[in-house]
Amino acid sequence: MVRVLNSCEPNAILFVTADNDTFLLWYAQEVEGIRTDIRVVNIQYLSDDAYINQMKPQLNRSAPLPISMPEEKYVNGVRDYLHYFDYGFKDSVELKDLLAVMTSDNKADKLELSNGTYQNFLPSKKWTYNKDYVFKSDLAVLDILANNNWERPVYFETNVSKDTYIGLDNYLYLEGYALRLLPFKTNPKDTRDKTERSHTDVMYNNMMKFDNLYKMTASYGQNELSEKIKIRFKELEENFS
Repeated sequence: MVRVLNSCEPNAILFVTADNDTFLLWYAQEVEGIRTDIRVVNIQYLSDDAYINQMKPQLNRSAPLPISMPEEKYVNGVRDYLHYFDYGFKDSVELKDLLAVMTSDNKADKLELSNGTYQNFLPSKKWTYNKDYVFKSDLAVLDILANNNWERPVYFETNVSKDTYIGLDNYLYLEGYALRLLPFKTNPKDTRDKTERSHTDVMYNNMMKFDNLYKMTASYGQNELSEKIKIRFKELEENFS
């Protein structure tokens, strides 16, 4: 898990899901003091309003998450589940505009249900969103991404289900042991999986950091160092095969 943390740039946001991974990452940060600048965010826990609240203040060296929704917008029982309904957008839509519709309290921005009540909904899936619904946890992730404005590096762990990536697969690139979200869409002709697309220069630097390989240049010859690097990349390849 330390390698996952060391794969991230400073002040990063790292989205994870599994409890086992989450607790190991938290242990590394809270007990060992490793990479406390990174905010580890368990997506599943974002379905709870108390956890979302915990993401808003500073934590260790990690800056508050850029969550724009006030608590009344996501309190338990509110916007727990939103259906997809095509709002009729013809062109591309800013994520902040989608969030405005999904969090609006205006009846004009809601669907009337058969029982006469009104409910918010997902108005577009133009970024190839891969579900017909939005959970509160998804809404929180979208809020963070929309208001981050690419200011902090964003990563996802690699060993999660496809729907965890909320349709952003074509914008994810492997950096060490984590997938980084970048504003560059994969060429449609590129059929490689996201775990096979690497942000090469950064990935190389991250792999060099593991085990402090850069310190070995004084005691290893070039051939020995190259073999050490090859071993590390082989381990990475096996990890994702």
